[in-house]
Amino acid sequence: MVIPGTEIGIGAWDLIGMFGGIPLFSWILFGFVTRNKRCARYEEQLEEAQSRDELEQVALKWEYSLMLRLLGPHQGIRLERIRSELDDKFENAENLMAAGEFEPMTEVDQTPIIEAQEKDIPEIGSGPSISAVADQIDENGYSWLMHEGKQWYRTNSESHWFEFEN
Repeated sequence: MVIPGTEIGIGAWDLIGMFGGIPLFSWILFGFVTRNKRCARYEEQLEEAQSRDELEQVALKWEYSLMLRLLGPHQGIRLERIRSELDDKFENAENLMAAGEFEPMTEVDQTPIIEAQEKDIPEIGSGPSISAVADQIDENGYSWLMHEGKQWYRTNSESHWFEFEN
């Protein structure tokens, strides 16, 4: 094949080289130019993950980008380190939840907590008034009062009375 108006001839191997090489070079150049932004986006997604499953989904995405050379090996190592640290954090949280020492706030129904706290707050008029005088003060500084057949206590003369429960 000859380019019209010139003496330049292009053979089959030249065409194969151009149709294969130019797109490949463009792809590699695109990958190099956009690597840092892509890595930063994956880091954000890892930091925003709320569970180990979400971490795994993000890891699959960046591993695919790594395979297509859209991320460099050093960026893949960095992302894996971040994923591993976050995975450990989620694992520790799961272990604490299993031991009953921790509950994630995103999954807690707080209604029972509020209802339990409301039980501790005396209803207005159900206990002695703040101005009520104590019957006795013990050696720890607690003031004690008998009111309507129930025993009440408080820590100082300006606080509310609390019902004593055995």
